[in-house]
Amino acid sequence: TPASGNAAVQAHLAVAAEAKAHAEAARLHLEKQRYSAAEEEFEKAVAKEPNVVLYRVGLAWATAVNTARPQDARLRKALELLRGVNSRYQNAEALYTEGMVLNLMGRDGEAEATFRRALENDKNHHGALRMVRLLEMRRQKEKEDAASPVAGILGLLKKK
Repeated sequence: TPASGNAAVQAHLAVAAEAKAHAEAARLHLEKQRYSAAEEEFEKAVAKEPNVVLYRVGLAWATAVNTARPQDARLRKALELLRGVNSRYQNAEALYTEGMVLNLMGRDGEAEATFRRALENDKNHHGALRMVRLLEMRRQKEKEDAASPVAGILGLLKKK
Protein backbone atom coordinates (compact mmCIF):
# COMPACT_ATOMS: atom_id res chain seq x y z
CA THR A 1 0.00 0.00 0.00
CA PRO A 2 1.17 3.57 -0.55
CA ALA A 3 1.01 4.34 3.17
CA SER A 4 3.35 1.48 4.09
CA GLY A 5 5.72 2.47 1.28
CA ASN A 6 5.75 6.03 2.55
CA ALA A 7 6.47 4.81 6.09
CA ALA A 8 9.41 2.76 4.81
CA VAL A 9 10.82 5.77 2.99
CA GLN A 10 10.40 7.91 6.10
CA ALA A 11 12.14 5.27 8.21
CA HIS A 12 15.06 5.09 5.77
CA LEU A 13 15.35 8.88 5.73
CA ALA A 14 15.45 8.91 9.53
CA VAL A 15 18.26 6.31 9.55
CA ALA A 16 20.18 8.28 6.91
CA ALA A 17 19.82 11.45 8.98
CA GLU A 18 21.13 9.66 12.08
CA ALA A 19 24.10 8.31 10.13
CA LYS A 20 24.85 11.78 8.77
CA ALA A 21 24.72 13.25 12.29
CA HIS A 22 27.19 10.62 13.53
CA ALA A 23 29.51 11.34 10.58
CA GLU A 24 29.37 15.09 11.25
CA ALA A 25 30.14 14.50 14.93
CA ALA A 26 33.06 12.30 13.88
CA ARG A 27 34.46 15.02 11.61
CA LEU A 28 34.30 17.51 14.47
CA HIS A 29 36.13 15.06 16.73
CA LEU A 30 38.80 14.61 14.05
CA GLU A 31 39.29 18.37 13.81
CA LYS A 32 39.78 18.50 17.58
CA GLN A 33 42.11 15.48 17.44
CA ARG A 34 39.78 13.33 19.54
CA TYR A 35 40.50 10.27 17.47
CA SER A 36 38.86 7.58 19.60
CA ALA A 37 35.61 9.55 19.69
CA ALA A 38 35.83 10.13 15.92
CA GLU A 39 36.33 6.42 15.33
CA GLU A 40 33.31 5.57 17.51
CA GLU A 41 31.08 8.06 15.69
CA PHE A 42 32.16 6.83 12.25
CA GLU A 43 31.47 3.25 13.40
CA LYS A 44 27.93 4.33 14.29
CA ALA A 45 27.51 6.05 10.91
CA VAL A 46 28.71 2.94 9.06
CA ALA A 47 26.41 0.73 11.13
CA LYS A 48 23.45 2.88 10.08
CA GLU A 49 24.49 3.36 6.41
CA PRO A 50 27.03 0.68 5.46
CA ASN A 51 27.07 1.59 1.76
CA VAL A 52 28.12 5.22 2.17
CA VAL A 53 31.74 5.15 1.02
CA LEU A 54 32.79 8.37 2.73
CA TYR A 55 31.65 7.06 6.13
CA ARG A 56 33.86 3.99 5.63
CA VAL A 57 36.76 6.16 4.48
CA GLY A 58 36.29 8.40 7.53
CA LEU A 59 36.30 5.36 9.80
CA ALA A 60 39.51 4.09 8.21
CA TRP A 61 41.24 7.46 8.59
CA ALA A 62 40.08 7.88 12.20
CA THR A 63 41.44 4.40 12.87
CA ALA A 64 44.77 5.22 11.18
CA VAL A 65 45.36 8.35 13.25
CA ASN A 66 43.96 7.08 16.56
CA THR A 67 47.06 7.24 18.73
CA ALA A 68 45.26 5.35 21.50
CA ARG A 69 46.00 2.22 19.45
CA PRO A 70 49.46 0.80 18.69
CA GLN A 71 50.66 2.27 15.38
CA ASP A 72 51.21 -0.99 13.52
CA ALA A 73 47.80 -2.37 14.49
CA ARG A 74 45.89 0.79 13.64
CA LEU A 75 47.56 1.22 10.26
CA ARG A 76 46.97 -2.42 9.33
CA LYS A 77 43.31 -2.13 10.38
CA ALA A 78 42.86 1.11 8.40
CA LEU A 79 44.48 -0.45 5.33
CA GLU A 80 42.20 -3.48 5.63
CA LEU A 81 39.13 -1.23 5.82
CA LEU A 82 40.23 0.83 2.81
CA ARG A 83 41.11 -2.16 0.68
CA GLY A 84 37.64 -3.52 1.36
CA VAL A 85 36.12 -0.27 0.12
CA ASN A 86 38.46 -0.03 -2.87
CA SER A 87 37.81 -3.62 -3.95
CA ARG A 88 34.11 -2.79 -4.20
CA TYR A 89 34.13 0.86 -5.27
CA GLN A 90 36.71 2.84 -7.22
CA ASN A 91 36.48 6.10 -5.31
CA ALA A 92 39.22 8.73 -5.58
CA GLU A 93 38.93 9.78 -1.92
CA ALA A 94 39.10 6.17 -0.72
CA LEU A 95 42.15 5.51 -2.92
CA TYR A 96 43.81 8.72 -1.75
CA THR A 97 43.23 7.75 1.89
CA GLU A 98 44.65 4.27 1.23
CA GLY A 99 47.71 5.98 -0.25
CA MET A 100 48.04 8.15 2.85
CA VAL A 101 47.94 5.08 5.11
CA LEU A 102 50.55 3.34 2.94
CA ASN A 103 52.67 6.49 3.16
CA LEU A 104 52.39 6.46 6.96
CA MET A 105 53.54 2.83 6.83
CA GLY A 106 56.64 3.88 4.87
CA ARG A 107 55.50 1.99 1.78
CA ASP A 108 56.14 4.87 -0.62
CA GLY A 109 56.07 2.85 -3.87
CA GLU A 110 52.67 1.37 -3.09
CA ALA A 111 51.45 4.74 -1.84
CA GLU A 112 52.44 6.48 -5.07
CA ALA A 113 50.78 3.79 -7.18
CA THR A 114 47.59 4.19 -5.12
CA PHE A 115 47.67 7.98 -5.45
CA ARG A 116 47.99 7.50 -9.22
CA ARG A 117 44.93 5.20 -9.17
CA ALA A 118 43.06 7.96 -7.31
CA LEU A 119 44.05 10.36 -10.10
CA GLU A 120 42.69 7.92 -12.69
CA ASN A 121 39.32 8.35 -10.95
CA ASP A 122 39.64 12.11 -10.45
CA LYS A 123 42.48 13.76 -12.38
CA ASN A 124 42.09 16.92 -10.27
CA HIS A 125 42.20 15.32 -6.81
CA HIS A 126 44.39 17.89 -5.06
CA GLY A 127 45.61 15.63 -2.29
CA ALA A 128 46.66 12.86 -4.67
CA LEU A 129 48.35 15.35 -7.01
CA ARG A 130 50.25 16.87 -4.08
CA MET A 131 51.38 13.49 -2.75
CA VAL A 132 52.53 12.22 -6.16
CA ARG A 133 54.63 15.38 -6.59
CA LEU A 134 56.01 15.06 -3.06
CA LEU A 135 56.99 11.42 -3.55
CA GLU A 136 58.55 12.20 -6.94
CA MET A 137 60.62 15.02 -5.37
CA ARG A 138 61.66 12.75 -2.50
CA ARG A 139 62.76 10.04 -4.93
CA GLN A 140 64.71 12.59 -7.01
CA LYS A 141 66.44 13.96 -3.90
CA GLU A 142 67.39 10.45 -2.80
CA LYS A 143 68.90 9.80 -6.25
CA GLU A 144 70.84 13.07 -6.13
CA ASP A 145 72.04 12.40 -2.59
CA ALA A 146 73.15 8.89 -3.50
CA ALA A 147 75.08 10.22 -6.51
CA SER A 148 76.94 12.91 -4.58
CA PRO A 149 80.59 12.30 -3.64
CA VAL A 150 79.85 13.25 -0.04
CA ALA A 151 77.18 10.55 0.15
CA GLY A 152 79.74 7.98 -0.94
CA ILE A 153 82.14 9.03 1.80
CA LEU A 154 79.37 9.13 4.42
CA GLY A 155 78.25 5.69 3.31
CA LEU A 156 81.77 4.33 3.85
CA LEU A 157 81.94 5.93 7.30
CA LYS A 158 78.59 4.42 8.31
CA LYS A 159 79.80 0.92 7.37
CA LYS A 160 82.70 1.14 9.88
